Amino acid sequence: MAPPTCEVHPLTLWALMAGELAPEQRRRIQLHLAWCTDCCAELARVRDTERLLAAGATPAIPEPVQRRLEQVVDRLEAGEGGSALAANGRAVRGCASGWPRR
Repeated sequence: MAPPTCEVHPLTLWALMAGELAPEQRRRIQLHLAWCTDCCAELARVRDTERLLAAGATPAIPEPVQRRLEQVVDRLEAGEGGSALAANGRAVRGCASGWPRR
């Protein structure tokens, strides 16, 4: 992330990539990127993140975490956690197989 002394907020770089900046603001940011290595690095992270999101990449849940989540959900559904928790457990089971759920 750009250092606090930098004049460009990281969200501005997202707006730049999305084509949401006014022409004058876009020009100012592009001039800034010509010399600010911190913002250039942040812009590279924005591009990488955009690419991952566009590809539909989802983080994998490590197998030990997946097993533990399933154990907790099983206990909740068995009534060991109360009815409200059991309902939440069903939601967790749905999410655990394909996080984030869309």
